[in-house]
Amino acid sequence: MRITLTERIESIKVGGIAALAFAIPSLFFLWVHVAFLGEALAGLTALVRLVCALISGFLFGVTYRYIVRDDGNPHLRDGAVAAFSLVRGLVPLQLSEDIFAAGTRSGLFLGESFVCFAICRVALDRMLSRK
Repeated sequence: MRITLTERIESIKVGGIAALAFAIPSLFFLWVHVAFLGEALAGLTALVRLVCALISGFLFGVTYRYIVRDDGNPHLRDGAVAAFSLVRGLVPLQLSEDIFAAGTRSGLFLGESFVCFAICRVALDRMLSRK
Protein backbone atom coordinates (compact mmCIF):
# COMPACT_ATOMS: atom_id res chain seq x y z
CA MET A 1 0.00 0.00 0.00
CA ARG A 2 1.39 3.34 -1.03
CA ILE A 3 0.93 6.21 1.38
CA THR A 4 0.13 9.46 -0.38
CA LEU A 5 0.88 13.01 0.69
CA THR A 6 -2.81 13.43 1.52
CA GLU A 7 -2.61 10.45 3.88
CA ARG A 8 0.44 11.92 5.59
CA ILE A 9 -1.25 15.28 6.04
CA GLU A 10 -4.30 13.57 7.54
CA SER A 11 -2.03 11.67 9.92
CA ILE A 12 -0.41 14.92 11.04
CA LYS A 13 -3.85 16.47 11.62
CA VAL A 14 -5.00 13.47 13.64
CA GLY A 15 -1.72 13.48 15.57
CA GLY A 16 -2.14 17.16 16.40
CA ILE A 17 -5.66 16.66 17.69
CA ALA A 18 -4.54 13.65 19.70
CA ALA A 19 -1.64 15.63 21.16
CA LEU A 20 -4.03 18.31 22.41
CA ALA A 21 -6.54 15.73 23.65
CA PHE A 22 -3.74 14.07 25.61
CA ALA A 23 -2.18 17.28 26.92
CA ILE A 24 -5.36 18.64 28.52
CA PRO A 25 -5.82 15.83 31.07
CA SER A 26 -2.03 15.72 31.51
CA LEU A 27 -2.08 19.37 32.58
CA PHE A 28 -4.90 18.58 34.99
CA PHE A 29 -2.87 15.74 36.53
CA LEU A 30 0.16 18.02 36.73
CA TRP A 31 -1.94 20.52 38.66
CA VAL A 32 -3.21 17.75 40.98
CA HIS A 33 0.36 16.68 41.71
CA VAL A 34 1.34 20.22 42.67
CA ALA A 35 -1.84 21.23 44.50
CA PHE A 36 -2.72 18.05 46.37
CA LEU A 37 0.31 15.78 46.42
CA GLY A 38 2.79 18.49 47.37
CA GLU A 39 5.06 17.97 44.39
CA ALA A 40 7.34 20.90 43.68
CA LEU A 41 7.82 21.36 39.97
CA ALA A 42 10.33 23.73 38.46
CA GLY A 43 9.25 25.45 35.26
CA LEU A 44 11.55 23.32 33.14
CA THR A 45 10.25 20.07 34.67
CA ALA A 46 6.66 21.07 33.94
CA LEU A 47 7.61 22.00 30.39
CA VAL A 48 9.35 18.66 29.83
CA ARG A 49 6.28 16.81 31.13
CA LEU A 50 4.03 18.80 28.82
CA VAL A 51 6.27 18.14 25.80
CA CYS A 52 6.34 14.42 26.65
CA ALA A 53 2.54 14.45 26.85
CA LEU A 54 2.26 16.17 23.48
CA ILE A 55 4.64 13.69 21.86
CA SER A 56 2.85 10.71 23.44
CA GLY A 57 -0.52 11.98 22.24
CA PHE A 58 0.76 12.70 18.75
CA LEU A 59 2.31 9.26 18.31
CA PHE A 60 -0.81 7.59 19.71
CA GLY A 61 -3.03 9.53 17.32
CA VAL A 62 -1.04 8.66 14.22
CA THR A 63 -0.82 5.00 15.21
CA TYR A 64 -4.47 4.80 16.28
CA ARG A 65 -5.62 6.19 12.94
CA TYR A 66 -3.96 3.30 11.12
CA ILE A 67 -5.12 0.74 13.67
CA VAL A 68 -8.81 1.58 13.26
CA ARG A 69 -8.85 2.71 9.65
CA ASP A 70 -10.12 -0.50 8.09
CA ASP A 71 -11.32 -2.43 11.11
CA GLY A 72 -14.16 -1.68 13.51
CA ASN A 73 -13.00 -4.27 16.05
CA PRO A 74 -13.40 -2.72 19.53
CA HIS A 75 -10.66 -4.99 20.90
CA LEU A 76 -8.13 -3.29 18.64
CA ARG A 77 -9.22 0.10 19.97
CA ASP A 78 -9.02 -1.06 23.58
CA GLY A 79 -5.74 -2.80 22.91
CA ALA A 80 -4.18 0.34 21.48
CA VAL A 81 -5.10 2.30 24.61
CA ALA A 82 -3.84 -0.47 26.88
CA ALA A 83 -0.58 -0.96 24.98
CA PHE A 84 0.33 2.72 24.89
CA SER A 85 -0.69 3.17 28.54
CA LEU A 86 1.37 0.23 29.73
CA VAL A 87 4.46 1.26 27.80
CA ARG A 88 4.27 4.83 29.08
CA GLY A 89 3.11 3.93 32.58
CA LEU A 90 5.65 1.24 33.37
CA VAL A 91 8.75 3.26 32.51
CA PRO A 92 9.07 4.86 35.98
CA LEU A 93 9.01 1.40 37.52
CA GLN A 94 11.88 0.28 35.30
CA LEU A 95 13.91 3.36 36.18
CA SER A 96 13.50 2.91 39.92
CA GLU A 97 16.12 1.13 41.98
CA ASP A 98 13.59 0.30 44.69
CA ILE A 99 10.63 -1.21 42.87
CA PHE A 100 8.49 -1.55 45.99
CA ALA A 101 8.95 2.09 47.00
CA ALA A 102 8.18 3.27 43.48
CA GLY A 103 5.13 1.02 43.12
CA THR A 104 2.56 3.53 44.33
CA ARG A 105 3.95 6.34 42.23
CA SER A 106 4.21 4.09 39.19
CA GLY A 107 0.65 2.88 39.74
CA LEU A 108 -0.56 6.46 39.85
CA PHE A 109 1.33 7.30 36.65
CA LEU A 110 -0.04 4.17 34.98
CA GLY A 111 -3.59 5.16 35.90
CA GLU A 112 -3.02 8.67 34.60
CA SER A 113 -1.70 7.24 31.34
CA PHE A 114 -4.82 5.07 30.92
CA VAL A 115 -7.08 8.08 31.51
CA CYS A 116 -5.15 10.30 29.09
CA PHE A 117 -5.04 7.71 26.32
CA ALA A 118 -8.72 6.83 26.85
CA ILE A 119 -9.71 10.50 26.53
CA CYS A 120 -7.54 10.72 23.45
CA ARG A 121 -9.26 7.65 21.99
CA VAL A 122 -12.73 9.10 22.58
CA ALA A 123 -11.74 12.36 20.89
CA LEU A 124 -10.27 10.51 17.91
CA ASP A 125 -13.25 8.16 17.58
CA ARG A 126 -15.59 11.14 17.45
CA MET A 127 -13.42 12.94 14.94
CA LEU A 128 -12.87 9.92 12.70
CA SER A 129 -16.57 8.98 12.73
CA ARG A 130 -17.46 12.37 11.25
CA LYS A 131 -15.46 11.70 8.10
